[in-house]
Amino acid sequence: MPILDISSKKVDLHLKKGFLQLTCNDKQKEIPLHIIDAIVVFAYSCNYSQQLLQKLCDENIPLIICDKKSQPIGIFQSTKQNVLRKQRVENQLNLKQSKINLLWQQIIKQKTYNQAQLLRLLDKENSDILNYNQHIKLNDSSNIEALVAQLYWKRLFGRQFKRDPDISGINSLLNYGYIVVRSVFCRVITASGLVPEIGLHHKNLYNPFCLSDDLIEPYRPYVDKIVFEIYDFDKDPDLTPEYKKRIVGVLDKQVNINNKNMHLQFAIQYTVESLISVYENNQNNLFLPNLL
Repeated sequence: MPILDISSKKVDLHLKKGFLQLTCNDKQKEIPLHIIDAIVVFAYSCNYSQQLLQKLCDENIPLIICDKKSQPIGIFQSTKQNVLRKQRVENQLNLKQSKINLLWQQIIKQKTYNQAQLLRLLDKENSDILNYNQHIKLNDSSNIEALVAQLYWKRLFGRQFKRDPDISGINSLLNYGYIVVRSVFCRVITASGLVPEIGLHHKNLYNPFCLSDDLIEPYRPYVDKIVFEIYDFDKDPDLTPEYKKRIVGVLDKQVNINNKNMHLQFAIQYTVESLISVYENNQNNLFLPNLL
């Protein structure tokens, strides 16, 4: 249970003898905290004990609050997990713009490559996207990411599809999948002494996930693949518990990264560690997943 999904109404969450105690409709369930990577809350009328919140900080388990559109609107996250935090935050703030531009180029090149690879796996046209991929400049100054997105989404889900986080159906499934992966990034980033608000490309003052939203980009096609498989079976899917469980399974998918195979949730750790090497050892390359 890497992601604990709270969708039911009137849920109480407490700490009991080191376990998370979940109470709903007079039924209780106790869950070991060590098996939880993140808690994602969609439900209204959810109550938390102060003791539990303190324990979540001790265990570095992020609590993510979502709105009715399955969009994350807040995060409760530990700030004490890494003794190197001060130095690493300074490294984040002092990274030269030229290095940031290079890193964003790498991220978008790998994202668009993975998008093209997914289309290939689904027997859909991808040659033009591969061509665009070869012309991505530093900082993606020509905004090829957006150009590729227009082609990608229509080929994946049909000409009428529009990627809009505020629309239900397929978009809700995509939102949920990205929340799952983003939550792991938030946990790994903060555990590493970095601040998720300080991004490379994303700069929104009201976004607590800026760095997570940067690093997640090449991982998105893994979510897209699962959502496509659901869409291929159900053309108008709702975000059901069954589909949520299937989407959470993305964390156990095999990923090739730096010529190594590992589960996606461990590849996230690998990517964050490579970013720390950029900050501390003047490295120039991120380790990013390669969709084969």
